[in-house]
Parts: sequence; structure tokens; C-alpha cells
Amino acid sequence: MKHPTRISLVLVAVAVAVAPFTLPVPALAMTGPSPRPAPSCATVQTDQRAPGVRSQLPVLLLASGLNEPDDIQVTGNVVLVGQLGNGRIARLGVSTAVGGFDLLPAVVPTVEGLVQIGTTQFAANQGADRIVTVKGSTVTTFLQLRPVRGREGVDGIGRVGNTLVVPDSPRGRVLFVGLDGRIQRTVGGFARPVNAWPLPNGAVLIPDENAAMLVRINPDGTKTTLLRGLGLPDDVVTDSTGAIFLDSLTRNNVVQVVNGTAVELAGNLGQPQGLGADPADNLIVSEEDNGRLDAIVRTFKLRQALASAPRVAAGQDVCVALDRAPGFIGEVTIDPGNGYTVTAQPGTGSAGAIGFTGCTGLCRVQVTVHSGARTDAVWLQARVS
Repeated sequence: MKHPTRISLVLVAVAVAVAPFTLPVPALAMTGPSPRPAPSCATVQTDQRAPGVRSQLPVLLLASGLNEPDDIQVTGNVVLVGQLGNGRIARLGVSTAVGGFDLLPAVVPTVEGLVQIGTTQFAANQGADRIVTVKGSTVTTFLQLRPVRGREGVDGIGRVGNTLVVPDSPRGRVLFVGLDGRIQRTVGGFARPVNAWPLPNGAVLIPDENAAMLVRINPDGTKTTLLRGLGLPDDVVTDSTGAIFLDSLTRNNVVQVVNGTAVELAGNLGQPQGLGADPADNLIVSEEDNGRLDAIVRTFKLRQALASAPRVAAGQDVCVALDRAPGFIGEVTIDPGNGYTVTAQPGTGSAGAIGFTGCTGLCRVQVTVHSGARTDAVWLQARVS
């Protein structure tokens, strides 16, 4: 939703201390003190925070200079961001976008939703009120909805297994669509449904934007209201534990839904239009008005690479730095990978180190870390001589 009309709604609950909702720390085997990086390791990452954001958690700046970033798709370590302003889809987490983002070749005007099923990439084209497929530079209509004069079209898109979930926003209903393009089921009674997030049991979470509610469509088609009174909720996600997170365009914040109340995690955002959850249970959020993408660190998060590759002497270690949420004390381990050797582990700290191997000149490696079942990765680069 681009520039929503502000309405006065009361937030159900105010922010409370983050600590009660800190994720459980995985039980990890301890094998003795973790080594620390040598003080001479070179810096190849940036420590950039999202300016102006209110949070008790670290909020990292992942990308800036985006053109009205909106909905987000997180697939492993790759993040796609639909840019409402120019119809381009930005991509982070690939070797061609170290320290920044590149662009997919396709243009989807007023792109308002992204989801992938198998190898097929779907997108919502709000202005034309249609769902399209994207392959290379080719954009093909998959499902044409019926536009309603004076109302914005489809807003967001999701999936349940191999079924597409399409909020027919101006008509107040949610469509379940097969991969053959046929509508299998329709659930109505919404003011303006936007976005869709699946649950393991086949249920779907739907923000009802104009009703200031979060609704769950149960597998049998009935509806359950999970939250009321959150102004203009626009996107919803869950993490690996099932915790629910929601944004508000009236409050310009991101909240966790806890027993029917909203607990603020981050505020003073510039229209947080998109939400995603990464493999480490951090929240990825777009700020449309500020043209940027942020990460709300709920566990641990590797810092972004420098966009310009620094010079590193052959044989010199490079630092691998990460941020931790308050209260997260799990041991973090750098995994073995191509093009580098691990020379120091972060352990329960926030810094490790690697050494480039088998490369001179411009060297790029993807470094992956884990803590229990949670993982994170970043592409790092340096000019080795």
C-alpha cells in the first residue's frame, strides 16, 4: 500500500522489555574456550545501523537507495525486494551484489507481493490488479482479477504448499489458486486483506488492513481474529518457533503478537511495508519512505560486506564480525567453505576470522555461520596481493 490514509486507532498494548521474548538459547556442546581472531585481522565488513529507528534490539542497515521498497521474499540467504516506485525487483545475498543489491531484469509495475513456488516466481502487479510470473525479463499474466474503480488492487501474495494465496484486496476476499490458475476456494468477509503467511497446519495469517486486525484463516475455512486495534497492518511473518510478527503503517512500527496483544520490537520506521524472517530468526523489514532495507536482530546477524573491496596482504586474516541480540548467548560457529579457511571462531563472542585460500586479486567468498539450527551467511570480498 503506497500512501495510506492515516486513521486513528488504538494500539492494544504498549512496548514492554524485550527480554521476556528473547528466543530460547539452543543447548550446544562446549568443547573448551573458543579461539579469538588475531588482532591483525583486516576489516572487510561495515558496521551500519539503521538511523533513527527506536528499538532495544540492534537494527542493521542492509541496503539503501531503494525506490519505494515494499514486499519482501526471503529464500534462504537471498532476499528479493519489490520496488513500488520503478517496478524493479532488488536482490541481496548473491555474489553479484556484495555489499549491496543488484536488480532482476524484469519490470513489474507497482509490484506489491512476491512468492516462489518450486521454480516459478510469482509477483503481484497492483496497478493492473493481476498476478504475474517472472522469468528472466519476461513477465506473463497468470491470474487477472477484476479491478474496482477507486480502490487499489491486489496487495501482497502468499502460498500454502503448491497453492497460491491471493488477497483480492478491493473485493474483501482471499483466493486460493491452483498452479493451473483456477480458483479452488474463496474466503470473504474482510475489509481489505493484504499479504498472506502460511502456518505449518495449513492455516494462513492475513492482515485485514482497513479493519485494523490480524486474522487467521483456518484449514476448514473458518476465521479467527488474533489481534485487534493495530492501525493499518500491512504484512505478517512467523519465525521458526511460530512467533508472529506484524507491521503497522499507522504506528510505523513492527510488533510481536503475544496472546492477543502487540509488543513493539522496533519503531519510528519510515512506512515499514514489507516483512521477512531470515534463517536465523531475524526480521527483515523494508522502509518505503526511507528507501532502505533493515534487519532487526533477534538472535545473531553477520555484518554486511564493504561495497568496495579493501586490499589485504596475502596470508593476512580477515575479521568476521556479527551482532547479537541482548540476552542471546549461544555459541556461533563459522562453517567450512570454499575459498577460505577458518582461523578463529566467534564462539560466544562477536568476532571470528578467516583466511582467503587459492585466490589473488579480487576474491569473493560466502561465509556461513550457525548456532544450533539457526544459520546466517554473508558474501565478503577483498583484493588479495
